Amino acid sequence: MTIQPLVMRLVPIEGDFSPGIQQVPVQCLPSVPPPPRVKEWDGTYTPSITNLFWGPVSLFTSAWELVRAKAAGDKEGQFDARLKLIGAPITILHALSMAFSAIVRLAFFLHETAAKSLEPLVVVLGFPTIVLGLGLCLVEGIYEAICTYRSAELIYRTGLRSDNDDLVMRKLAYFEATYLTVNDAERSRFRHIADHAQRERMAMAVKCATLDRRITPRFGADVRAELGPILQTLRNPETTEADRQMALEQARTLLSTIDTQAKKKLLIHVVGLAAIILCAASFVLSLLAGPAGIPLALMTIGGVFATANYFYAKGALDEQGWGFSAGKAFPPLGWLYDRIVGPSPAP
Repeated sequence: MTIQPLVMRLVPIEGDFSPGIQQVPVQCLPSVPPPPRVKEWDGTYTPSITNLFWGPVSLFTSAWELVRAKAAGDKEGQFDARLKLIGAPITILHALSMAFSAIVRLAFFLHETAAKSLEPLVVVLGFPTIVLGLGLCLVEGIYEAICTYRSAELIYRTGLRSDNDDLVMRKLAYFEATYLTVNDAERSRFRHIADHAQRERMAMAVKCATLDRRITPRFGADVRAELGPILQTLRNPETTEADRQMALEQARTLLSTIDTQAKKKLLIHVVGLAAIILCAASFVLSLLAGPAGIPLALMTIGGVFATANYFYAKGALDEQGWGFSAGKAFPPLGWLYDRIVGPSPAP
């Protein structure tokens, strides 16, 4: 059973998505292939000596993610990986410069005479360090801004501002057309693959990865599993009014879950962007030779924002609604809780 009739009736307000929808049976939705593994958000990189460790990790993982995304034909994944790959060497060089400056300052306390011979080099490295810091902020800022836009767009497109049944159906039609069905243009990206079924699977897997990137893989899998049966019920002409109303309520719950996940992602990326802006402002003030305390304070606040944001993301993104798991955010807390209270029930 195709879904063309419903789409033609409901979609015009949001745009015509029928060319991509009518070619994919509803029954395919729960059984789409596993999407390419989406790299978990690993935090906002702010200037820090700890990037001596995290920078090489980012360099390796970004290179690996780029290889995986190219193999899967995932253009959005390739863009993200390339951006992170550009930022990783800048992050490492900036951390090395910060570490050298810290070593020289420490040497003043241990052997002032020897340290003075290195002081001119610290002065020479001051400007490149600031430039590298601004470069790091630029790359991370671009990434966080793009992710913010993706989350905001999903909220706008799928958020329910009323309980009108037609609005619910239009939102479902848009969501399905954008994230869960494939059109000819998307299939054509895999025209080098001879087998038609394989082309379909590859194109659908990329769509699934696009969704997972916006609401996390766990909730992406839940949506793919739940949306198919809901749509089948709503599109079946033999469905009773009671069953139809039940399916509509399930649809509202599903759209609410998507909306909440998108809002959590939006919050995380906005805070990450704020942390980057604070760090960039500290570098600009350093260039302007302002009071040393202000750039240091801005850098510290930015780092605190980024660190708190990282732990919030770890503890919140895989939780239902606005829940937060301290054990996921900081595993030692989870281990201690399990020993005292007992293991938490599976979600």
